[in-house]
Amino acid sequence: MAANTNCNWPAERGQQGSYGKQILEEVRHEFASREKDSPLCPKHAETPFHKTILRSKPSRSIDDNATAIRWYHEWFFHWTYHAFPNRDIRDAALDLALQMQPGR
Repeated sequence: MAANTNCNWPAERGQQGSYGKQILEEVRHEFASREKDSPLCPKHAETPFHKTILRSKPSRSIDDNATAIRWYHEWFFHWTYHAFPNRDIRDAALDLALQMQPGR
């Protein structure tokens, strides 16, 4: 379920291919850099995926293509952080989603 959600999310928002790849790589990098010092501990892991995704959406609008990658990265990072308290499951799902991006 985690892998399917991560694989489908970029495509459902029109961010597949090179954009999806860049977003996923930035999210993986952010998790890795934040977890160097201490493990992350999400607080609302029992919330259903669809609610977690909606609640994590940035409130500001996307100005242009240059800021779109950062905007989607922020959204993806926050909802995956809260949706997957198990680091191994989250990382495996992110890896699979990255492999599934077209053009890779």
